[in-house]
Amino acid sequence: MTGRPSRPDVRPVAVVVDAYSTGAALAPAFAAAGWRTVHVSSSPVVPEPYRASFRPGDFIGLIAHDGDLRRTLNALLPHTPVVVLPGAECGVELADRLAAGLGLPGNGTGLSRARRDKFLMGQVVAAAGLAAAPQHVTDNPADAVAWAVARGDWPVVVKPLDSAGTDGVTFCHDAAAVDRAFRALHGRPNRLGSVNDRLLVQGFLRGRQYFVNTVSLSGRHLIAEIWAESKREVADAAFINDLEMLMPRAGAVQDALAAYTSAVLDALGIAWGPAHTELMLTAEGPVLIETAARLMGTVEQQAVRRSLGVTQADLAVQAVTDPAGFLSRLDQPYRMAAEIWCVALISEHEGIITGRSGFARIEGLASYASSIAVAGPGVRLRPTIDYFSSPGVVYLVHEDAAVLAADYARIRAWEREGSIFDLAPGSGRG
Repeated sequence: MTGRPSRPDVRPVAVVVDAYSTGAALAPAFAAAGWRTVHVSSSPVVPEPYRASFRPGDFIGLIAHDGDLRRTLNALLPHTPVVVLPGAECGVELADRLAAGLGLPGNGTGLSRARRDKFLMGQVVAAAGLAAAPQHVTDNPADAVAWAVARGDWPVVVKPLDSAGTDGVTFCHDAAAVDRAFRALHGRPNRLGSVNDRLLVQGFLRGRQYFVNTVSLSGRHLIAEIWAESKREVADAAFINDLEMLMPRAGAVQDALAAYTSAVLDALGIAWGPAHTELMLTAEGPVLIETAARLMGTVEQQAVRRSLGVTQADLAVQAVTDPAGFLSRLDQPYRMAAEIWCVALISEHEGIITGRSGFARIEGLASYASSIAVAGPGVRLRPTIDYFSSPGVVYLVHEDAAVLAADYARIRAWEREGSIFDLAPGSGRG
């Protein structure tokens, strides 16, 4: 007896480019909506910082882009995809090109480079009449020093044009520091694989830092989350991540941040999909630090759902799979069921990790919800100088801010003691 031929799978297909970090949440969200996903990697090798987050089993197809756009488009055509989304920063430009090449909705390619290159980004935003940081781009350390000295307003910031996670971001308080920072970064690959052939020098923005996560559909922007951010300065390096606190949607500050962010998205041509915008609220108002046309990185989905019921990744998928339902949210500002504090672990110690026996105390805190990318045995713990050298992220969720503050203080005390991670004797340096 011959069985009936199997029916073709007619479920819609989405393409995710570089489904790393928080981008790994997109394929499960599409699956929950009854869609299938194909993965495209923007380079033959997954960048080292993202390897642990990549889940190839979530996809019905895996395509490695080798630089030949037509070949990658031809590999996608049999899947008849209906949308292309970037998962991580390194996939933003290729996602634009694939969407355009397939004739699918997207942000176009005319401003693709400005959505990655921080100098061009600042130029576009300033040309739109929006507040932007003073900036200069150069491939010459003497030129960088001359620009900073001519401004006479210290500190200044030296950083790569197109990396992420505070990679290479250096705060310089004098000319010698600018020269050191420039020579340390110039000509070297950044954490996303690009070579720093030119560097950006920016004026320092004074104020309180925030970031706004959005999802856009046909040019209409939904404010998914607004976070207040605190950082710590590290000598001759960056302000490292310390604490991020989810803010209620309602408030004058939030309204100003939301309005400015929406204008920045319009200026940069971000009409479709998620974006993560970092801002400084100065005495004169919001000023752009940078916008990324993708999801915010390093988000623990369940912790955010405990407070908001939905994440930015969920909303990015709903905008594709249920546009009417998504648009109905535009008039319904998000509400928090609990406060969320996202704590970036900060190491002041160095050595080979043999265990993390002290982490059990963190897991026992009243507000502990979850954690991401906590370093484990065999990893070399180093002093934290940027996002990539943080030994993990802890999410605290609770209705009472006093409980959150007390638990946060305990984590920082245990870090100073060096009691969270167990280190092999003699494995440190110096």
